[in-house]
Amino acid sequence: QLQPSIAALTKGYFETFPEILEYRPDFLRTVVQFTGFGLIQRIRAMIEYQKSFGNAGIAMLQVAKTLLCRPEKSMPTIFGPAIAELIQLRPSAV
Repeated sequence: QLQPSIAALTKGYFETFPEILEYRPDFLRTVVQFTGFGLIQRIRAMIEYQKSFGNAGIAMLQVAKTLLCRPEKSMPTIFGPAIAELIQLRPSAV
């Protein structure tokens, strides 16, 4: 399954580089937003080179929009149940 792998990778990253959360308490939010932006770039390339934009493209665009505009809503879907543990790793004083 993908969710546990993504959560484990993220947790390992935070354990290795804990200072990232001190400097960027919004790190997870920003990563999710960049993921949405990257997906939009991929969709743009698909339209440009394949000249197609079907139902799959529309679904991808909806996912990208949610990732970019509402990252907090997307986090449970991406990280699964581990999101609660990952959020607790963030410093509370922001």
